[in-house]
Amino acid sequence: MKITRLRIAGFGPYKTEQEVDFTRFDADGIFLITGKTGAGKSSILDAICFALYGSVPRFDGSELRLRSDHCDPADPSFVELEFTLKGDTYRVYRTPRYEKAKKRGVGTTTAQPDARLERLSTGADGLDGADWVGIAARPVDVGTELSRILPLKQDQFLQVILLAQNRFQRFLLAKTDDRLTVLRTLFGTLRFQQLEAELLARRKVLDDELALVRHEIDGIVAATLRQLWRDDDGAEDDAEHARTESPADPDLGWFEAVLGTLDARLADATVRAETTSAALAAATAEFQAAEDRRRRQDRRDAAARTLTALEDRGNEILDRRQALRLAEHAARVWPQVRARIDAEAAVTTAEAATDAARAAWQRLLADGADSADSADSAASADAAGLTALIDDRLRQLGGLDDLLVEERRLPALDEQIADLERRTAAQIQALDDARLLLLALPERIDAAKDALAAATLGAARAPEAEAALARAEAALAAADDVRRLQTELVGVHRAEREAVAENTAAALHYQQLVDARLGGFAVELAAGLVDGDPCAVCGATEHPAPMSGDAEPVTEVDLDDARSLMSRRQAAVDDARSTSLAVDSLLTAARTRAGDGNAKTIDTALRQAREALAVATDHRARLPALEAELAGLRADQSEAQAALAPLQLIRDEAAVHLAERRTARDGIAGRVQAQRAGFHSVTERAGRLQAELDAARALAD
Repeated sequence: MKITRLRIAGFGPYKTEQEVDFTRFDADGIFLITGKTGAGKSSILDAICFALYGSVPRFDGSELRLRSDHCDPADPSFVELEFTLKGDTYRVYRTPRYEKAKKRGVGTTTAQPDARLERLSTGADGLDGADWVGIAARPVDVGTELSRILPLKQDQFLQVILLAQNRFQRFLLAKTDDRLTVLRTLFGTLRFQQLEAELLARRKVLDDELALVRHEIDGIVAATLRQLWRDDDGAEDDAEHARTESPADPDLGWFEAVLGTLDARLADATVRAETTSAALAAATAEFQAAEDRRRRQDRRDAAARTLTALEDRGNEILDRRQALRLAEHAARVWPQVRARIDAEAAVTTAEAATDAARAAWQRLLADGADSADSADSAASADAAGLTALIDDRLRQLGGLDDLLVEERRLPALDEQIADLERRTAAQIQALDDARLLLLALPERIDAAKDALAAATLGAARAPEAEAALARAEAALAAADDVRRLQTELVGVHRAEREAVAENTAAALHYQQLVDARLGGFAVELAAGLVDGDPCAVCGATEHPAPMSGDAEPVTEVDLDDARSLMSRRQAAVDDARSTSLAVDSLLTAARTRAGDGNAKTIDTALRQAREALAVATDHRARLPALEAELAGLRADQSEAQAALAPLQLIRDEAAVHLAERRTARDGIAGRVQAQRAGFHSVTERAGRLQAELDAARALAD
């Protein structure tokens, strides 16, 4: 901004129009305004400030004091300032509030302040075709346009550009924040501050992303090293590759080298796994053959034991038969009747037992008529058939012993399989949840970052909202003061008019007394005239018409009393005028503080400021929670990434155990299915065979 010309009239000590052309000093760079005290040096600066901002700080906003005391009521008072800013030339014209002569009648009237703002419009032919174009024509509009055009507010202008008398110390003693705000506005560094804040925010985001990437790289390196340090790798591979340490800054070449090593190990492990699988298949076949051989040997041993038991019992039967024959031979010595009775009783008992055994046998045959074993039983009702049947049932029961044990294991295996299925499903669900969480967390983290950035930006507006609220409240209080002072000013003006009227009456009364006093002097002189004696005034000896009168003479006491009354009335006028000036000064200051808005506009600004402050306060209150939420999401992401590998391992182990249990159950179920022989279970078949064995033994006996 550059001030080029100043034109003033009726301002400060300058009664007539004066013009200062600052462009004459362009070549000098720096120039000095000098003069004696009261010559009007500060008034030039006051005129510049009044033209730009509508008030002068050292007069505390009182426009009535701006008018020159040397002016007559008809003299004008104005300030016209031309300045250039950003390539444009502006001209502002202002007049203060002052008392001027009425156009009709006598007395004075208050001239309201006026203002105009114009911009120099350059024509196509340069300055020759330039013309002033109006921008605003009212003090309110001029102030609004200048606040938009000028880079500094009035307080900043007064602190930096124009330090009024005794105000330099205020700038030096101002708070650091206030001076910093002024200097930032003066040198236009706000954009650098905003850029710095934006760069700091971006740096924080990039640091967080870099830390996350480094954490992921560390996890990949740790997993890679665990693969390299596995204890089940071949000894020759460990000899070729020493234990690899974690690199401080792994690059792509390191990962490619490790990948080549792991690929080689994978190929070697694949070959060894195939060899081991073949060896396992051969060992399994050999083990199965040995197991079958063991089961056949167990059945053979059981059959041998059964045969031995039967052979031992056959000798017993033979011994008993031999004893019976001996007893029969011995019984011959008994009386024949006794022998017959005993024989008949024995026969009856044997026949009853035989009948009972046959009945039981027939019931078994009837119960199992559909089975092949029962068909064999039906064809073996004689002694030889019973013996063969008993041997066959013993042989079958001996072959089912191991299978009965395995069949009883089936419920436990089913429970184990169900439990493993539930555990596997739970592990799969946990793994899926972890993967879904890992997929969803980046989006949630981004949303949390956006919310935190928005809250930070909103919280940063809190000082501005507080300042706006303070300005709105001050404007509202000033508007109340304006209404109060306007009412008070009406009463003060009324009192001033009354005091002026009373002072005028006192002056007229004094003038009448002076005239009466002079008239009394003529009467006293005429009373002392004597014909023939010369008059003391004119020297005439003839006195044809001497002054006469019967009015009460005016004394010096009367004149002193009138002068005293006139002095009191003048003092009252001065007091009323001082009061009017003071109230008017306060009213002007209140209007300046209130600005150009009306009560509705101020209420709207106050409500908007309170709403903006409430929003900013809410953002500031949400910052800790949003930061904690972002930290929690990042911690959840780290925990989920760390837990993913253990969950996969647990799931794989559970799947292996489940496959083993299912294989064992299917083998047992197949063998049981093969040995049921039409029964619902091997246990039921074994029970049937045992019942037939018991019945055959009873029938044979």
